[in-house]
Amino acid sequence: MSVIVDGDLAYVNLTQGRVAIIDAEDVPKVLAWKWHARAAATKPGRKSRFYAVRTSRIDGVRRDIYLHVVIHGHPARGMVVDHKDGNTLNDTKKNLQEITKAENRRKSTATLAKVLAGGSKGVYFSKREGRYSAILHLGSFESAEEAERQYILAERMVSEAKKAAASG
Repeated sequence: MSVIVDGDLAYVNLTQGRVAIIDAEDVPKVLAWKWHARAAATKPGRKSRFYAVRTSRIDGVRRDIYLHVVIHGHPARGMVVDHKDGNTLNDTKKNLQEITKAENRRKSTATLAKVLAGGSKGVYFSKREGRYSAILHLGSFESAEEAERQYILAERMVSEAKKAAASG
C-alpha cells in the first residue's frame, strides 16, 4: 500500500484510482493494511460514492472495516460516523462526526433532494408535495435571540424584494 505524507495530511492510494485523505498522525493506523475503494450502493442515475475499506475475517466471517471508522473510532450504539463535507474519502478527523442514524438518513435525503432539483444551490424538490423549495441558511449564532433577529431581518428583506418585483 502506498501512503504519501504532505505536511499535516496523508494520501492513501486505493484501488480504482481513488485516494483517501487522512491526518498524517493517523498513518500508523493504516499502514499494516491494504485499503480498497468500494462504491456504495446507489440508485440508478446517481453518482457513486466511494469509501476506503479493508476486509477482515472475524469469527470466520468476512467483514468490511471502513477507514473513517478506524480513524474516528467505533460510534456509540445507534450512532454512525458521518463525513461532514459529504466527501466519503475525506477521512480527516475534523471532517468526521458522530450523528444518529436518523440524522444521517435526513442528510442523505437532503442530498438526494438537491440532486433531484438539478443541483441548484438552496433548491430542493419535495416528492411528497411535487414542488420546489428555496432554502437559505443564514448561519449559526451564539443565541436563539440573535438567530431569531437574523431570521426576521432576512424575512423582511425577502418580503420587500417580492413586493418590488411584483410592482415591477
